Amino acid sequence: SRRLQRPNYGQLNPFFAYRDPYTYWLGNPELSAQYTHSIGVTQVFRKTYNLVLNYQLNQDVIAEIPTIITEDTTTVYTIGNVDNSKSLSLTAIAPIKILKNWDTNNTFLVSYNEYSMLVDEKRVMTDQVFYMLQSNHNIALPSNFKMELNGTYQGKGVYALYIVEPRWRVNVGLKRSFLNDKLDVSLN
Repeated sequence: SRRLQRPNYGQLNPFFAYRDPYTYWLGNPELSAQYTHSIGVTQVFRKTYNLVLNYQLNQDVIAEIPTIITEDTTTVYTIGNVDNSKSLSLTAIAPIKILKNWDTNNTFLVSYNEYSMLVDEKRVMTDQVFYMLQSNHNIALPSNFKMELNGTYQGKGVYALYIVEPRWRVNVGLKRSFLNDKLDVSLN
């Protein structure tokens, strides 16, 4: 596939947005569109389990670029095109039924991501092997209650100039239906 991502209005807006007296954000009216070229292969096992191999080349990647002005110790964040990025990933998707009333959908992703850009007229490369594990659980409880539990862990990654530290999250929701499933009440 080939995709085009155009910059949004906020990214093009050349006005200052102050975060504090020493930090501000500035849009870039010269920002170009980002192009993505992607090729992938999917293998399905037993009509249930998926294995996806994907390669992606992004040209003119749209990313945030920090600049430090040493004269007044100000940091300016702007948006710009940072040359290219490459990504090779393998994704495994496995839905598993634990009990009659408990279904899970599990995803494991491992990818190698690489960014190449010019910063102060010097070539800078960032790269990282990244992995992510996500598990979604749907549990039917007595008295027409339903529970959903989602957990995600993302390992260390890179995005343009930034190194992104590992992070995780857990979401829990409880839902009860009334009036023949015409009214739902949820607590998340």
